[in-house]
Amino acid sequence: MKKLADFLVDKRLIVLAVMLLVTIVCGILWPMVETNTDMSRYLSKRSPMREGISVQEQAFPDSEEVAAYRFAFANLADYDVPSVIQAIQSHVYVANVEYEADDPHYNKDGMKLMVVTTKYGYDDERSQVVKNVFQRDLSGYDLTIRSNETQKTDVPFGLLCIGVAMVVAVLVIMSQSWFEPVLFLATVGIAVLINLGTNLILGYISDITVSIGPVLQLVLSMDYSIILMNRYREEKQHYADKKDAMKAALAGSFSSIASSSLTTVVGLLALVFMTYKIGMELGIVLAKGVFISMICVFTILPSLILWGDKLVEKTPKKTIPLPTDGLARMSDRGRKVIPIVFVVLFVGFAIWRTFTPIIFTECLTDDLSATFPADNTVVLLYENSDEDAIGPLVQELEADENVRAVSCYQTSFGKQLNRAQMAEAVSRMGGGMSLPENALQTLFDVAGTETVSFEQAINLLTTDPRLSSVLGSETMAQRVQEMFNEAAGQMRGEQYSRLVIYTLYPEDSAETTEFMDKLYAHKENDFAGKTWLIGTSAMVHEMASTFQREFLTVSIITALAIFIVVLLTFRNVVIPLILVLLVQCGVYMAITAMGWQGYDVYYLALLVVQGILMGATIDYAIVFSNTYRTLRETHGRAESLRLAYRGSIHTIMTSSLILIVVTAILGAFCPTQSIAQVCTSIALGTTSAVVLILLILPGLLAFCDRFVVKKGSAPAEEGSSL
Repeated sequence: MKKLADFLVDKRLIVLAVMLLVTIVCGILWPMVETNTDMSRYLSKRSPMREGISVQEQAFPDSEEVAAYRFAFANLADYDVPSVIQAIQSHVYVANVEYEADDPHYNKDGMKLMVVTTKYGYDDERSQVVKNVFQRDLSGYDLTIRSNETQKTDVPFGLLCIGVAMVVAVLVIMSQSWFEPVLFLATVGIAVLINLGTNLILGYISDITVSIGPVLQLVLSMDYSIILMNRYREEKQHYADKKDAMKAALAGSFSSIASSSLTTVVGLLALVFMTYKIGMELGIVLAKGVFISMICVFTILPSLILWGDKLVEKTPKKTIPLPTDGLARMSDRGRKVIPIVFVVLFVGFAIWRTFTPIIFTECLTDDLSATFPADNTVVLLYENSDEDAIGPLVQELEADENVRAVSCYQTSFGKQLNRAQMAEAVSRMGGGMSLPENALQTLFDVAGTETVSFEQAINLLTTDPRLSSVLGSETMAQRVQEMFNEAAGQMRGEQYSRLVIYTLYPEDSAETTEFMDKLYAHKENDFAGKTWLIGTSAMVHEMASTFQREFLTVSIITALAIFIVVLLTFRNVVIPLILVLLVQCGVYMAITAMGWQGYDVYYLALLVVQGILMGATIDYAIVFSNTYRTLRETHGRAESLRLAYRGSIHTIMTSSLILIVVTAILGAFCPTQSIAQVCTSIALGTTSAVVLILLILPGLLAFCDRFVVKKGSAPAEEGSSL
């Protein structure tokens, strides 16, 4: 390590230039990384829903998502409704306007809802034009327009600035120089930028990862800079030349920084074993970020420290004293009781956390959702040979008060319609199509019945010579046929058909689970061929069925991996066992605390808090344990506890306060539920872990003293207690 340290210091300008070049390249690559909002892309290759999506894309290749908006009018007179619908429908980008005068779903609390569907997707600028145009053209009405698009997950820029300001505040309070925080933030800032650019290798990353990745990287890796700076300050007392002091600091702190980084990386990489691949993505991005931060601390920070050494010396400040002698006395005197307390805490919180509800989607709402919520759509994809099974299922669904509408070939084109319904159905095909009164009269005269299915009507309109003259030309008949084929082709393909269920159920709730259970029962029992359920609630149902097993798997893998890393560090079985159980108890405490506050905990928050706490906060336990173990070679048990507190408290509190304060602020004020819960869970988990490390760990180490210290190295206990 000494040769590497010599190289990094002697060639620091070259090393710095290379790292800055890498930073510039990554800064250029960063905007090229695609941000993904489609969570179905993270489904396992063995996922039934993912298979269904693939089959649907092949069976209905021309089917694309189109943008839909809710136009809510307050106090709109009934006689104004036709003219408003006509004004909206006439826009070149509008595909359809949906409104039912007698349906309570469209008429509620003195408001009228019109669902406006455009011809283009949400990401197409023309869809946004529709919203902007009617906000202007219909400004004379009391109109609220909201999109049905899933809200994007992000953290407001102002909130991010507050988070960074809190990092600076903690660093300023805890640092020994006013200038140190500048060096730390510059180093980690470069590491964050490099990590963002290298995300290009993943192809795309989720909006959740984009939002919280840089913040978590910042707070998780700040202590590496602190460790190097503290070691450099110590070495300066022994070396006249500051470059020699930096070489010694790099060589002396390498093990501490590398092991601290390794535990965090290992904890995060355990998320790779999740079936739902958002865990793999988040684990890789954060683990990569932590590793890059470590590299930057070794390659960039030495140059910055040597460059700013005089500024650091000229800007000294006092640090806040943290009295710990009372904690040391308590730990020593209560060493026989503390293990019992810990067992009770561990078992109690392990049981209590099972009562905390888990959710798998954010169930995002807007200010219009209380009156007119966006549809939660579920698609049943089935083989055409099972068409007979659709009728009974449709009847059952239509009887459900939370099912707003059901659409399939049978209900759209096979349903018997009277004259008024037929006229409305033709007009809904769009393209300016309509049937004049004489055409409708002739159609029903030719059919010889009071009701005709849409399929029969199109057949007659395009093939019966008695209707040709009514349509006016063969071209018109051909146009009608083409429009019918295009519309019908969205419901029935050559081999598969689709049943689209528009529900008012939340995406994730107990009622939704019950509804989806019924759909899955019908899927398994009523259809002879292959079937698939597609939609957010279907994805939630699929994830929920495997989550507990996956969470247990990730927890075990994380604990084992961290146990091995700590075992290699201490070469002692008892210490890693104590540390892993201690931090796992912190995880259980955080989950339980979320439940006590009335939260339904977002599944990703559980996984992240498991990986981050086990990987990051165990570093604090390692710092204290290593200090205590080293001191026991020359001091008695009680004195070692006292000095271990003094020697580790500053590092533990600085790093943990950054993690707690920043994530607590983001969790409290971030409007996006998923990010808020991830951050809140980290804040609660870190707080729990630090409390356990400061109040429980010392007593456990003292109780297991004979198994913790190196054999033959500990002096005889003087028998005194502080």
